Amino acid sequence: MPSPQWFEDNPKVSAYIPKELHNALETWMREKQIKKVSQALTKILEIHLGFAEESPAIAPGIYATVEQLDKLRGEMQAIVERVESLPREQPGASKPLVDQLNLIDEQGESNEWMTTKEAHNLYGKDSPYEGFRKYSAEKLREEFELEADISRKEKGKSLSRWIRKIEVD
Repeated sequence: MPSPQWFEDNPKVSAYIPKELHNALETWMREKQIKKVSQALTKILEIHLGFAEESPAIAPGIYATVEQLDKLRGEMQAIVERVESLPREQPGASKPLVDQLNLIDEQGESNEWMTTKEAHNLYGKDSPYEGFRKYSAEKLREEFELEADISRKEKGKSLSRWIRKIEVD
């Protein structure tokens, strides 16, 4: 039996909680291999009130602290800076990058491969993008003098449809 000092240092807390919250508590206890409710509630309060050494990952239904949000903002800023520092031109790329579309000649023609979105922006603005992206290769050839190729693939990426202007002599 605990000593009188222990009871003084550890006041008793009791509460009535909804059944679904109790079920969630029991599930959490099994996951954390905690056998006693008082130990589980103590651990939860330590984490929530910032007494625990490690903070939990943010999960649905749990709010992030200001410190956690600041840490995430810093991590996101580092990612953005890293992406912005990447080279714009990738060696061996099978299509032009957006910045390379200045290769289009005076008539607005280009025979460089581009994404469906880029082709729509250049040649298909009069039709909605959702329709344009579903056009068959034949329709693209007939209406826009565009060639479509689904076999072009960038390393590490899934197959995509690439489009380019057909050179007409």
